[in-house]
Amino acid sequence: MSRLNSAISLALGAAFISFAAAANAGIIADDCTGCSIAQIQGMMPECNPGRASARYVSDFAAGRLYLGCYTIDGVKINATNVNKPMTQGQIRYHWYQPDASFQNTFDAYNNVYQNNGHVPRAGSKAYLHVSLTPKINLGADNGYLNAYDTVRASSNNDQVLNWLDSTKFTTENLSSVPGSYPMSPAFTADLVNLMNAISTAIISFNWKITVTVVFDDGSTRDYALGSDGLWKTVANSAKDGHGNPIPEKYDSIANNGSETYSFSGGGPTYDQGNFVNLITLYGVPVTNGSSSGTVYGCVQVGSDHVTCTQAN
Repeated sequence: MSRLNSAISLALGAAFISFAAAANAGIIADDCTGCSIAQIQGMMPECNPGRASARYVSDFAAGRLYLGCYTIDGVKINATNVNKPMTQGQIRYHWYQPDASFQNTFDAYNNVYQNNGHVPRAGSKAYLHVSLTPKINLGADNGYLNAYDTVRASSNNDQVLNWLDSTKFTTENLSSVPGSYPMSPAFTADLVNLMNAISTAIISFNWKITVTVVFDDGSTRDYALGSDGLWKTVANSAKDGHGNPIPEKYDSIANNGSETYSFSGGGPTYDQGNFVNLITLYGVPVTNGSSSGTVYGCVQVGSDHVTCTQAN
């Protein structure tokens, strides 16, 4: 019964977690986007024994997926007299045709790269429209799954993770966020193809994907892919429909210092009650409370004590 919308942000970089949605992604390609052929060669291992030891290296700027290794011909080492120089052999590089399934996965990544100004669309977002029924209904809301539900009950959050692992992305359930930079139909199709390709991929590349799930009431929570190829919740990323952080643990309430929560203006009316219920569960009572106050100031006192005051 619950709807959620998922917003996708892509970022590329060699240091990022590899972009692989499938738990069986067993090969992580090295990336050398924009490298010279000499730099590509420098990343290749010695052939031992042949193709079995060859390495995959991607160059998205060139639109190439390399598979190679090298041999050294004519190397002679004098083991009895170390003072005699070694006879230097000739390095020969051997290039192989990538496996078809690996090439197809690379092509899916590369189409997104090439059709997005040669960069992943940093900060771009898209809605993914799905329907979920909360496993645990926590009451004070509009009946749909929201970020507060996922913080309160791990089984509700598992539903989101399971959906990300198993969903079939289409151009119907993926669309640009209203008011954001619109995605072209071609780019949307490329992104859909990529998201579906990685669900069964054996090879992955040095990309990172972070998904912001936008629930029916406007609350949000972020999810990212781990190095094991599984979706994981981004810590302390949950926000309610007013844009306030939803504390995911006691230490997050005052954010290691102070935090202000405001429930005025737009947003679900039940956000305020959910916040009070949550911090009460964490053992933090609200002081100086008034039935009309909509602003709460939470302060960390000492190393392990938090107080929250409701403004009149």
